[in-house]
Amino acid sequence: MLRIVNTVIFPIIGYMNEISNLNRALETFCENHEMVNSFHHLSSIEQLDGLGSEYRSVAIIPSTFSIEQDGYTIDYIVVVMDKVRSGDATALVKAEEGNVFVLGQLMDYLASIDSDITIEGGSFASPPESNEDGYNIVASVGTLTNSFSRPLFRNFTF
Repeated sequence: MLRIVNTVIFPIIGYMNEISNLNRALETFCENHEMVNSFHHLSSIEQLDGLGSEYRSVAIIPSTFSIEQDGYTIDYIVVVMDKVRSGDATALVKAEEGNVFVLGQLMDYLASIDSDITIEGGSFASPPESNEDGYNIVASVGTLTNSFSRPLFRNFTF
């Protein structure tokens, strides 16, 4: 059985059994969401600084994993960032609200594809002072968890 989501076809059961499929689903969401400008799959939190300051973007960063006989679970840090003018309290509140809104819709979108994916809220983060162009980056940070099944490997030849 297949489900069509934004013109990409996803098998309903076991779709998110590969990291590349999760990444593709995240890219699809970000490319098609009116409030998101870009998606980034990063290898470390330090890379967030190098993204520059663009309109709202989403980034995921692998955080922790656990391995069991029948599968593994990976936790990702998921960050939604937006650029706001320093000192504009209304813009700050709207950016925080928009970031949480996007995280909520991302959670709903991923759950519609695979019920094993969860996003839990976390924290707001913002640099204490504006950068040189008079803007701050406001970030909402959560945890995306996905469980992947794997077959038990028994074909050892050594």
